[in-house]
Amino acid sequence: MSTSDTPKERLTLYRSGDGLWRWNVKARNHRIIGAAEQGHRSRRRALRKARRQFPDAVLVAVEP
Repeated sequence: MSTSDTPKERLTLYRSGDGLWRWNVKARNHRIIGAAEQGHRSRRRALRKARRQFPDAVLVAVEP
């Protein structure tokens, strides 16, 4: 797999300690380039917010 085939951004959804859904997006070099500023009650809403800011990011993990 060449570097051009690797996704540029990787999106991860997770539940924080307060039970709210949050997300972060990492670049190819594994640095966080975006993250949820606030928690969301539903996973769907968190994903929608992340997709608005990073539409080309590939969803790689949803942590329960």
